[in-house]
Amino acid sequence: MAGASIATFPWLCLTVFFGPDQAYTNDHITYQNRMMTWWGLLEAVELLAEIAMFGIAAGGLFWLVAASGVKGRSPVAGHPSRGSMGGNDRLDACCF
Repeated sequence: MAGASIATFPWLCLTVFFGPDQAYTNDHITYQNRMMTWWGLLEAVELLAEIAMFGIAAGGLFWLVAASGVKGRSPVAGHPSRGSMGGNDRLDACCF
């Protein structure tokens, strides 16, 4: 759900706070005199629901990838907490 809200929030702000003087979609008036009509509200809800579904899918994919790591392994191979990097102490001291 976090992915849905993060993906939807900017579009919600754009549709609520910024709009054209007049706009049409499929021969239906969506904005008239800088005010959103009922058809415009329906179009905005449809757009936001579509974006939210993509946000949910992206969040699910993120957690699927993040949780697929092997337990017990260091996230960074060769990190000093896991021991020396093959005896090159100068490189260990320099970079980590």
